[in-house]
Amino acid sequence: GGKLPLLRDVDISYYLRQEKNGFNLGPYEPNCKGHWMTEDDPMPEDFSFQLWNDDLDRIEDIVTDAMERVPLMASSGVGRVINGPIPYAPDGLPMIGPMPGVKNAFEAHSFTFGIAQGGGAGKTLAEWIVDGAPEMDAWEVDVARADPLSAEAVHLEERMREAVAASFDVHWPYKQPATGRDLRRSALHECWAGAGAHFGVTAGWERPLWFSENDNGEALPYSVGDQPWWPITSREAGAMKHGAAMLELSPFTKIELSGRDAFEGLDFLASANIDRAVGTVVYTPLLNDAGGIEADVTILRKPDGRIRITSGAATRWRDLHWLRRNLDGDIVITDVTEDHSVIGVMGAASRTILGQLDNSWSDTGFGRQTDITIAGKACTALRISFVGELGWEIETETRNAPAVFQALHEAGASPMGHYALDGCRIEKGFAHWGHDLGPDLTPLEAGLGFAVDWSKRFQGRERLLHQRENGLEKSLALLLAEGTPLLLHDEPVWEDDHVVGFTTSGGYGPRVGRHLAMAVIESPRNGKAKAPRHVEIEVASVRCPAVVQARPVFDPDRKRMKQ
Repeated sequence: GGKLPLLRDVDISYYLRQEKNGFNLGPYEPNCKGHWMTEDDPMPEDFSFQLWNDDLDRIEDIVTDAMERVPLMASSGVGRVINGPIPYAPDGLPMIGPMPGVKNAFEAHSFTFGIAQGGGAGKTLAEWIVDGAPEMDAWEVDVARADPLSAEAVHLEERMREAVAASFDVHWPYKQPATGRDLRRSALHECWAGAGAHFGVTAGWERPLWFSENDNGEALPYSVGDQPWWPITSREAGAMKHGAAMLELSPFTKIELSGRDAFEGLDFLASANIDRAVGTVVYTPLLNDAGGIEADVTILRKPDGRIRITSGAATRWRDLHWLRRNLDGDIVITDVTEDHSVIGVMGAASRTILGQLDNSWSDTGFGRQTDITIAGKACTALRISFVGELGWEIETETRNAPAVFQALHEAGASPMGHYALDGCRIEKGFAHWGHDLGPDLTPLEAGLGFAVDWSKRFQGRERLLHQRENGLEKSLALLLAEGTPLLLHDEPVWEDDHVVGFTTSGGYGPRVGRHLAMAVIESPRNGKAKAPRHVEIEVASVRCPAVVQARPVFDPDRKRMKQ
């Protein structure tokens, strides 16, 4: 006869499936036990396919509910209890890839769903070992995504319990973990908290997501529809039209290179021309030998000869280890992320505010770094903007950060959270590594041809030359949607009843009041795109009309950023 269907009870948190002529009940406990997380409690050397004693009292409520749901279980008896270990990483995902800091060593562990993940894990690991990189972007399972501090026993035990319990929980959009928080706080944490910040966590860092207008602001509920913080982001981003906003940028990864071979080695990895004057920032992708984007960075040559590389907060450990694996010779690579705090000052009034705080300071143009003194503290001001407004990144030694924050705040800069920042960057069509960009996308496919210097030798150049001569099969596009769909990532994009790609990130544009997504989509089938190109984004089985944008939807002429 046929098999009984698999039953999952997401409220009580268990699954029930047929196992030969009986049932296999698999519970996901809300308060499970942790083992082997400290040196005082090591895993036995000879542990292999072993089990612990039965401990059914822990799951009595789950078993009772399953018996009520399927009465036959109550009279059939218990044939066997399997009480053994399941490995969980803090975020519940597998850990695969090159072992950080160890050459020619690879890891593959923490498979919470066991044999079901085996095929993909084996393929991915084999490609990493043989080809140097997986066929598909494996960032979500890359070992290097984990902050070393997340291996601390207290953090691991808290997050492991939540990860197990959350396996059957509702996977809310934008959900923040409740445990294992405060792994890393910037020196500005209390300043942001005092300004009404509601924090979220990215790669261990606590960052302000949004701000209450008063001290009584409460946490907002999760939603699978309209997000309650959308109006807040419009308020926060709206301050930049005539005033200025302050952003927490301290968690951005900051790596410095020095040594005789530092420039030459980095220049080979970078597609852009980085041989620029001291104090000039250059945006560039760093490429693998297939032309894929391994890192999305800015590079600044400092007066003392060091080279500063800045990238996103989430890729700190990956970028560090990737550089160490790909740079040889007389090169010293130093992580200086936590030596310096950075406050973004963005908006129409940002130049005026900085000039008032240091009347000897002057703006030397976009992409340039200048010295500035704020509240008596030595700082640098780098004119660059991820939100598409006139603005600077103000960097100072960590110990000076609170005083600099206070001076900027008193001068009129208002706090702005990460939700608003992300909405602003997508309005500008600025891509984000780990979502929109990755090792399986080239700069040409990502629309970053401006960051390719064809006159120089760089890694992956042959692939890019081939694409330039033969055209692109896919590309990263900015989509403007109709209505108010909740756009996140991995939603199918339809065109003429064919799926032509998937979204990579999405969000609400706080300054334009529209919903947008980035997506990697196939090139037009007939070689020529209709103008404009109309597609549909499938969200929860409903297709939402959208139009491919040839230019950013906010300030397409970059007048505000370059004013």
